[in-house]
Amino acid sequence: GATMLHGAQVQAAVCGMASGKQAPRFDQAKTGKSDVVAAVKAAFEFCDPIYAAATDADATKMVKAFGGRDRTMFGTLDMGVIHSNETYGTLAAYLRGKSKVPPTSQK
Repeated sequence: GATMLHGAQVQAAVCGMASGKQAPRFDQAKTGKSDVVAAVKAAFEFCDPIYAAATDADATKMVKAFGGRDRTMFGTLDMGVIHSNETYGTLAAYLRGKSKVPPTSQK
């Protein structure tokens, strides 16, 4: 639950940086299934319109990313995608350690 919650928090933060909008924040102590599912849904609801509205003209627009560093909007969004993929990799290893098959490996 904590890993999924972390993923939702970072994704929302990245979308906030890329768009200049205030990102939702999630209580990192609430790692129960219903709280985590709500946080993941809220992160997607916040981020989906930002990804959908991004245009080619936005690709090189400079935004402030983590640590106040200048990055392009698309570079910032890409950082979020990369982080999500890394988080999924962590979860896949965890599932395999629990003798479970990750969703992307299921037939």
